[in-house]
Amino acid sequence: MNDPGLSQKQLKEILDKVSLFKGLKKLNKKEKEAFDYYHIHRNKFNFKHVLFLYGICNGGNTFHDNFGNTWKELPTLLNEYHMPADEYKDARKPSIFQKSDMPPYSRKFVRDDDGDLKGEFELIIHRSGFRIDGDIEERVEYRETYNFGRTRDIERHYILDMRPHENTKYADLEQDMGFVHILEEKDLCTPEWTTKYFLENTGHRW
Repeated sequence: MNDPGLSQKQLKEILDKVSLFKGLKKLNKKEKEAFDYYHIHRNKFNFKHVLFLYGICNGGNTFHDNFGNTWKELPTLLNEYHMPADEYKDARKPSIFQKSDMPPYSRKFVRDDDGDLKGEFELIIHRSGFRIDGDIEERVEYRETYNFGRTRDIERHYILDMRPHENTKYADLEQDMGFVHILEEKDLCTPEWTTKYFLENTGHRW
């Protein structure tokens, strides 16, 4: 199917018709075809060009990117679809009971899209640092996706993203999303790092 060429506002009107109990039944044939197309190609709306994420001091799971946008890292419990089942099961255990001492297969970061779609941007970052975008064949099924329903709104996320996924192929992704440097809060929020950053970025000398 070719791109229906809808604006984000037009697509949002279709998404708002989808309900928990009636699903896509309120959509006419043309709207249903458009929904199916954009469900598969929803990554065209995802956020690109993130070069790094740095943890916010005392911010818990909050990170800023190189544009100053704020992202939330979700717990492993909410990252089941973006890692192999055996690794997900192991990552859910307390660290002393985990079989592997490697970092989790992937980490999940989300940010609200305040544009017309009112959805959610998603970063799924493999432990190698590369976003899981489908560019590497063995990672295809764990790729990141733009979410029409925000993760914290489980009903909308289920009916707009999860349930349709059961009947369609994996979301398409047209480009390599690149490598992301993650700077952890515990490494950044120290007197030593703060002093080093101040000296390197202000040109000040004691």
